[in-house]
Amino acid sequence: MNKNYLILVLLVLFMGLTACNFLRAPYQDYADLEISYEPTIGERRNYESLNDLVLLYDDPTAKTLKVQPVEGLRDDFIMGADLSMVARVEECGGVYYNDRGEEQDVFEILKEHGINFLRIRLWNNPFDPETGESYGGGGNDINTDLILAKRAKRVGMKILLDFHYSDHWADPQKQNAPREWLSLKLDEVEKRLYNFTRETLETFAKHGVRPHMVQIGNEINNGMVWPYGRLYYNVPVTYERLANLLKAGVKAVRDVSPDIQVAIHLAEGASFDQFDFFFGKLKEFDVDYDIIGLSYYPYWHGSLKDLQYNMDNISIKYGKPVAVMEYAYGFTDKYNEYTENIYNSGMEAGYKTSFQGQASFIRDVVDVVNRVPGNRGLGVFYWEPAWLPVKGAGWAEEGTKATWSNQGWFSYSGKATPVLDVFQLVRTAEHFEPAILEIDEEIQVQINIAAKETLPERIPAFTELHSYMEVPVRWDDVSFEGPGEYKVRGIVSRAGREYPVTAHVTAIENYIQNPGFEDRGILEKEIIPPWRGEQSSEGVIKFESKNPRTGRNNLNVWWDSAYTFDLYQEIRDIGNGNYRLTVYVRSDSKDAPDVVLYARDFDNEGSEVESDVLQVTAWPHWHEYSISFTVSSNQVRVGIRGSGAAGDWMHMDDFILVREEWE
Repeated sequence: MNKNYLILVLLVLFMGLTACNFLRAPYQDYADLEISYEPTIGERRNYESLNDLVLLYDDPTAKTLKVQPVEGLRDDFIMGADLSMVARVEECGGVYYNDRGEEQDVFEILKEHGINFLRIRLWNNPFDPETGESYGGGGNDINTDLILAKRAKRVGMKILLDFHYSDHWADPQKQNAPREWLSLKLDEVEKRLYNFTRETLETFAKHGVRPHMVQIGNEINNGMVWPYGRLYYNVPVTYERLANLLKAGVKAVRDVSPDIQVAIHLAEGASFDQFDFFFGKLKEFDVDYDIIGLSYYPYWHGSLKDLQYNMDNISIKYGKPVAVMEYAYGFTDKYNEYTENIYNSGMEAGYKTSFQGQASFIRDVVDVVNRVPGNRGLGVFYWEPAWLPVKGAGWAEEGTKATWSNQGWFSYSGKATPVLDVFQLVRTAEHFEPAILEIDEEIQVQINIAAKETLPERIPAFTELHSYMEVPVRWDDVSFEGPGEYKVRGIVSRAGREYPVTAHVTAIENYIQNPGFEDRGILEKEIIPPWRGEQSSEGVIKFESKNPRTGRNNLNVWWDSAYTFDLYQEIRDIGNGNYRLTVYVRSDSKDAPDVVLYARDFDNEGSEVESDVLQVTAWPHWHEYSISFTVSSNQVRVGIRGSGAAGDWMHMDDFILVREEWE
C-alpha cells in the first residue's frame, strides 16, 4: 500500500474519532434545568374527609395537626422518600389521591408537598429462576427502577440509587450474594460488582436519569455480598475483603462520573460505637466515599439524643457529611385484610401512634439532622411512605402482605394524610409553646442517698404534639435522713396553669456508683470510673442501650472467641458492718458464660465471698442474685467476673450494695 495513502487513511480515521468525541454532548443533569409539568389528574375521586380519618383511625389529630418550625433549615436540605414499592402497588390496583381527593401521580403529590429526592433500591435479579415470578417487595430490577427514576425526573426530584448487591432484601441479618455470583472466586466477584455498578449507572445515564447519589450496599453493618464480604468481628481479613468489594463499587461510580456522590450506609444510627469502629476500618483500608448514611428507627435504634450524638461526632471525626437514609414511625394500629404491620403502639418510642405523633417525629428527625455542625447534615429519606395495603403488594412472594402501610403518608384507601404538610410547615410554621395534655400526678422515684442524689429538677410531660418534653418542677422542702419510703409534693407551672405532682420516693443507700451504667462513655467499650475492668480482649465488656432492665443502659459481655472478664469497684471509707451485694442478670441457658458475683478485701485478712455460678433460663427473664459479707476494714472490692466460650453472652444491670443491721 502506498505510504502516503496509508497516512491519509489513518488521518481520516483520527479525525473521525475526534469528531465523534467532540460531537458527543456532555451529560446534562436535569436537576440543573427549570422543571415544569402539567399535573396528572385522573378521573377517580376519594371523598375520605378529615372527619372520616378521625373515625377510621380513631384519631382526632387528623384535624388539628401542629408542627414546630425547624430553625435555620437550609434550602438545599434533602427531603427524600424511598418509593421503591410504588410500581408494584399501582400494578396491583393501588391509586393515589391528593389531599383534595383527586387521583394524581404520587410523584407529583409528594413533590408538591416538598419532597425533593427519590431513593430506590436495586436488586440484581429478583426473579425465581424456575418460574420467572418476582420475589416480591417491589421487584426492583433495573427496568422497574428506570421507570421510577423517569417519573422522579419529570417532577424534578433528584435520585439516590441504593445498590443491595443481592437478588432480594439486604440488611444486617441477610446480605446474600446474587445467585449468579455464588460460584465465583473473590476476585471475580469484585469484577462482577464493578461491572454491574458501572453498567447500571451508564444505562441510567443513557436514559437521562443518572443518579445524583449512590449507596454501595444497604445497611452493611455485617458486611455485604455474603459469603464473600461477610464480616466477622475481630477477624481482620474479613474487613479487608469487604473493603475491596466497596472499592470496586466506588471505582465504578467514579469511572462513570465524579459528580455522583457515594454513600456508605449502616443501620443502628444511634450507635456511635458501631459507626466509629466500622468507619475506622474503612479508613484503615483506605476506602473512598463521600457520605455516611444511617438508618434510624427509634423503636429499634435508641433515642434522638443518641442519634444526634452519633451524627455530630462521626461527621467530625471522619470529616464526612451524614444523611439519614431510612426512618419511619407509625400513625395507627389499624389493620385491613392486606396489612401485616411490623410496627404497633406497643413499640412507641417517645411519640404517640397518631397522625400528630408521626408528624412530630418527622419534624424532630429533620431538626436533629439540620443541627449537625458545619452543615454536615445533608437530609433525610423516609422509608416506603407510599406502600399501600393492596392485594399482591406484599413484602415477598405472592400471598405476603404489606408490612409498612401504617407508617406511610397515605390512608389505607390511598389518600394523602395531613402529615404530608410537615415538610413545608417545618419551613413556614410559627413557633409556639405546646400545651401539656397529660402529666403523671403520681411518679415513682428512687434516689441514692449514699451518692447524695436529690429529686429530679424536670419531669416528662405529654404535650399536644403527641410527644414528651421535660418540664421544670418545684418540690416541697424535704430531707432524706435515711433509707425508706417518702412522699413529696410538687408543682409544674406552665402557660398559667399548675399541675400537682406527687413523688413516691424510695430512698436507698447504694454504695455502688453508677449502678445501672447510666453514665456512659462515647464508646460502648469505655469503662467509666469508679468502675474498673480486666478482660482478655478489649471489647468483651460493653455498655449498651439495648435491653436494659431499668434506665437507658446495661452491661453486656460477649466475644467471638473464648474470653474472661472482671468488672469491679473498690470502695474506701465505707462503714464497718453487714452488707448485701445484688445484681440482675439475663441470658439464654445455652449461651450463658460462667459468671459469679464476688466481694473481697473487706477485712484485714483479704477474705473473699463468691456466689455460685449465676443460673439463667430464657433470655427475656431477669434473675436476681445476692451475696452477703461483713466489712471490718472500712473498705471492700465488689464486682462480677467470669469466663465464656465463643458466642456466650450475658446482660447485667442494677448493681446494689446496701448496709444491713449488725448481726
